[in-house]
Amino acid sequence: MFPVNEIRQKFLEILKSDDLWDKNVADLVVTKAAITTMELRATFSAKNASDIWNLRCNVREKLIVFIQKTHENGLPIIRLKELSQT
Repeated sequence: MFPVNEIRQKFLEILKSDDLWDKNVADLVVTKAAITTMELRATFSAKNASDIWNLRCNVREKLIVFIQKTHENGLPIIRLKELSQT
C-alpha cells in the first residue's frame, strides 16, 4: 500500500506554501482501498471559488509530481496492447 502519512505530510507542505490557501480547512483521507488501488480525498479551503479552483489545480499537480519522484509505481499505468488485424 502507498504510504498515506507521507503523502499527507506533503499535502500539508504544499498547502502551507501556497498563498491561495486560507488556512481554515486541510484534510487528506483514504476514501477507498482495494487490492491494487487506493483513492484519496484532499479537502481544503480558499477565500473564493476562483482561488479554490486554482489551489485545487496546484495541489493536484504538485502531488502528482511528488508521487512520480518518490514512488514511481504509485500512479496507475494503463497499457493497451495494439491489436493486429490478420
